[in-house]
Amino acid sequence: RPFMTISHPLAFSDGMPPEAASAIRRRLADQPPTVIVVDGFTQETYLVHLPELQELLRTSYELVREVEGSRWPVQVYRLRSRFAAVTSR
Repeated sequence: RPFMTISHPLAFSDGMPPEAASAIRRRLADQPPTVIVVDGFTQETYLVHLPELQELLRTSYELVREVEGSRWPVQVYRLRSRFAAVTSR
């Protein structure tokens, strides 16, 4: 299922309302997704409006796949195992 049932990051291409940003930050802290896919749309939306997401990827996720060949590479991150017990509750 999409994170917070947001089907595509283009929903935030014109901006991210403060209440949406707060809700996303809370959910990332409380129930981080097991997998995060970073592509061009994610770069231009989530990472612009939630710059701390880059730090979360660095500290709590591992890059498991990267696909080159387009303007933006597609990167697949998996939540590190030490956080998995928190998300399974």
